[in-house]
Amino acid sequence: MSLQMPFKKPSKQVLIGLYVVVASATGVALYGFSQFGQSNTKPSTQPTVPVVKKVTALGRLEPESEVSQVSAPLALNGDRVAQLLVKEGDAVKAGQVIAILDSRDRLQNSFEQAKK
Repeated sequence: MSLQMPFKKPSKQVLIGLYVVVASATGVALYGFSQFGQSNTKPSTQPTVPVVKKVTALGRLEPESEVSQVSAPLALNGDRVAQLLVKEGDAVKAGQVIAILDSRDRLQNSFEQAKK
C-alpha cells in the first residue's frame, strides 16, 4: 500500500514571482562579488606632491666677510664711542660690553634719577 499525496501544480503567477526573486538574488550576489576587494574611494584628480626628505648636518655659520659691523643705536642722537674695549679679531661673548659711549655718564644719571 502506498500513500501518495496529491501534488498541486503551481500557478503561473507563483512561478513568475519565484523567477523574479531568484534573478534578483543572483544579480545582487554577482554585484557584491564584483565589488569585493575594491575600495570605495574615487581616484584623486589632483597631482600628487612629492614627499620632501629632511636633510640635517652638523656645522657652523660664518659671515660672508670677516668683518662684522657694529654701530650705536640711532636713538642716541649722534653719540660717539668714547672707549673701545675689544680689538679687531677678538672673540666676544653674548652680553659682553664692547664699547662705552661718550653719553654714558649722562644716561647713567638719568637712570638713577628715574629709579628714585
